[in-house]
Amino acid sequence: MTASSPTPPVLPPPLAAVLDRATAEAVALGHANVTPWHLVRILDRDFPAQSRAVLGPSLVTTAAMRLSEQQRTYTSPVLSPGTAEALTAAAAASDPVAALAAILRSVTADAVAPAAPAAPAPPRPAPGPAPATGPGPTGSPGLLTAVREVYAEVALPDPALVARPAVEDAVLTALESGGTPLVVGPEGSGRSSLAALLAARLADPGHRGPLAGRPVVRVRASDAVVTRTGERVEGLFVDVGERAVVVLDDLEVLAGLGSGGGRADSALLAVVRGVVEHPTRRVVLVLSAAYLPTLRGAEPELVDECTEVDLVPLTDAEVHAIAARHAAAVAGPAHVVLDDGVVEAATGPRLPSDVDSHPALAVRRLDRGVAAAVVRGDLVVHVADVVPPVVRPRFDAAAVRTGLARRIVGQDDVLDRVVHRLSITRAELDVRPTRPDGVFLFAGPTGTGKTALAQAVAAEALGSEDALVRLDMSEYSEPQSVAKLVGSPPGYVGSTEPSSWLTTKILARPDCVLLLDEIEKADPVVWNTFLQVFDAGRLSDGLGRTADFRHVVVVLTTNIGARVFEGRTAGSTVDAATDSAAVLAAVKERMAPELVNRLDDVCVFRPLSVEAVTEIARRMLDDVVVGRMAARGYTLTYDRSVLDLVARAGFDPAYGARPVRRALENLVVVPLAACAPGTWHAVAEGDHVRWTARS
Repeated sequence: MTASSPTPPVLPPPLAAVLDRATAEAVALGHANVTPWHLVRILDRDFPAQSRAVLGPSLVTTAAMRLSEQQRTYTSPVLSPGTAEALTAAAAASDPVAALAAILRSVTADAVAPAAPAAPAPPRPAPGPAPATGPGPTGSPGLLTAVREVYAEVALPDPALVARPAVEDAVLTALESGGTPLVVGPEGSGRSSLAALLAARLADPGHRGPLAGRPVVRVRASDAVVTRTGERVEGLFVDVGERAVVVLDDLEVLAGLGSGGGRADSALLAVVRGVVEHPTRRVVLVLSAAYLPTLRGAEPELVDECTEVDLVPLTDAEVHAIAARHAAAVAGPAHVVLDDGVVEAATGPRLPSDVDSHPALAVRRLDRGVAAAVVRGDLVVHVADVVPPVVRPRFDAAAVRTGLARRIVGQDDVLDRVVHRLSITRAELDVRPTRPDGVFLFAGPTGTGKTALAQAVAAEALGSEDALVRLDMSEYSEPQSVAKLVGSPPGYVGSTEPSSWLTTKILARPDCVLLLDEIEKADPVVWNTFLQVFDAGRLSDGLGRTADFRHVVVVLTTNIGARVFEGRTAGSTVDAATDSAAVLAAVKERMAPELVNRLDDVCVFRPLSVEAVTEIARRMLDDVVVGRMAARGYTLTYDRSVLDLVARAGFDPAYGARPVRRALENLVVVPLAACAPGTWHAVAEGDHVRWTARS
């Protein structure tokens, strides 16, 4: 706050939190004042239990509208007198947040538009030619009533927007031939700018189509979705009739396609169907690509009646032009200077935390950078203000190596190689930082710890075994199974289940271990899909989303080369280098060269020795039996003979350590089940274990 800003008294903690968040909201929006409208937004968003019933949907909607209308100055915001008075009045109440909501409801009452018109809706105009509307949108006075203006607006041409001729032509062709265009594009790809682009085309004196001169009305979904959305949109069409082209922006929000349980707003969709079927009304439906399968599932006939128009992504040059223009537009009023590289950083790739796509992402980043420079006071926008550096915990190679050794036995060379690679990539010192943090092929006989090491890397290097994303590649043995990774075409199995796609899993957990178990069982078409992941660190799906694999550790496991070790007796003196060369030769024989060449390392797991199996048996006894049973009232000890028996029964060169757990359960756990909680000691007698009570 500046010295001239009205200052409320010392506020109780809840109101102080409201003011802090409202100020942050004003900074983010570039507003010069913290107004009561900012307070309304914060109360509704962050304190709904105490305020929502008092504020009511109309006030929240009006607040959103008023905030969208405020000029962006990017100066340090000051407290408006009304805000200071409201906070002062609420400070003494026993429930200051509820009191503030009531005060805001009172002081803003005159500004709130009624939720619905009191008079009955006028009759639907008869089909026929549209009445004259003047030269364009600016010549359309009275098109929208005050009620409609709460959630709709007459779109005006914006010379700052980059034209998209292919998309505009496709939309106009559909409209002027009596069809309904369904514009589909990813989040932030410029869908909301379509209304202004259409307004410019229809207002252009050179446009001679049947819709020339008609205004374009855009429905703001976030403001329309309060109550009775279907009635609101129907009322809008009753008002404008055939006089305008209506753009239903963010149809997924209007129709509730992302609501819990996937239940769409049937009333709203019924209105949309009626408009689509009307012979003279013209509507453009705009939808996020992520929700096209959901809409198709809810209203297949509606989708089929529409003309689908893909919002082709802007080129890098177009995104840069938009960002440069926006940077110039906001830097002047805010009196800030942009460092070299700021615009380039704003147009850079999406980060794991980003939701939008370009150009909206670039605009949002620049706004954030300008706000940071203003608040900081130096009025210089740095690259770090636009795209903050990703700070990851320091990779402690020694600690990770120790942690892996606690979990994996008998594969010290493999552990060293994995930690060596991760110590480079996790410190972001690798030559090609756009690639994954590691692409390892774990090869060797079954039961030697390949899958267990992937789990251990997730736990020790990334902090949680939940950071493991596992794919059983035997489920990808057909060419068409690639759809399980990136989605199916609309109408096919899996097209409405993005939650199961690999891209969805990586978008949700971009810092993870991706385990491709038994990679040799996957179809070569699936192998080819992973080439771009291993090479460029990116994978795009059927919804236009791109998952970032830069911070993913990829582990492929395979039994290729296991025959190298067949017939090997315990204590074999064949050196590791000879084994590794033989396994690598087998891998190159089975796998495509372009895939092998993209691996960072081929780690060969050798058969476990008797000593390694004995150590595994000891760890299992201590963990599974002694440790876990203590929580159930057992105090357990065991003789060395028990360890030797379990290791001997569980040792099988063909199956590695897998039989150890089964031997442990049969020899130790089963006889323990007959013992009541207490103190017990186990001794091996022949090929059995006997538990003896101890006092």
